Amino acid sequence: MKLNVVNQKKIVTELMKGQSFRQIAKKLQVSPSTVSTIATKLKEITIPVTELLLLSNQEFIDTLQTKTVNNIEHCKPLPEFDYINDQMKIRDMTLK
Repeated sequence: MKLNVVNQKKIVTELMKGQSFRQIAKKLQVSPSTVSTIATKLKEITIPVTELLLLSNQEFIDTLQTKTVNNIEHCKPLPEFDYINDQMKIRDMTLK
């Protein structure tokens, strides 16, 4: 998640107050789906939210599992540009 830890903690505190996803998103200028994602992750953890907010930034990220993953396996594969280039040289060939 590209959102910094301070804003993630603000989202958690606003969720504790009972505000809606849209209200929080508008207040913090983030997407409602981002708020929804954090709310879903809050339901998955076992420690109380008050203790979660007292954790350090790194412990907060580890507990809530909102770290940005730079795993190549989850990326889309690149197309074979050489093959596409060769095919596009054929007469009446389209990208389809």
